[in-house]
Amino acid sequence: MTAGIITGLALKRQIKPKPVSSLLNLTIYLLLFLMGVSIGTNPRIINNLGDLSLKALLIAIAAIAGSVLIARILNYMLNKKHRDKTL
Repeated sequence: MTAGIITGLALKRQIKPKPVSSLLNLTIYLLLFLMGVSIGTNPRIINNLGDLSLKALLIAIAAIAGSVLIARILNYMLNKKHRDKTL
């Protein structure tokens, strides 16, 4: 990763962003496709898909709830500091 960053910094004037962006998108789609094939051919995952889906849903709900809670706490704390300065 570090080598890629250094190479990118060294060549940033010589490489056009559009082709690099397109190549990056193509690489991501290819990786996602290959991951899907790998998961689809794994009978252990396919047989437990219902259980895994439920666990994934619970994790997603917990992550969203935690993010909303932290955002509300930060909003309250920042607004409290703002109210204290105006008084």
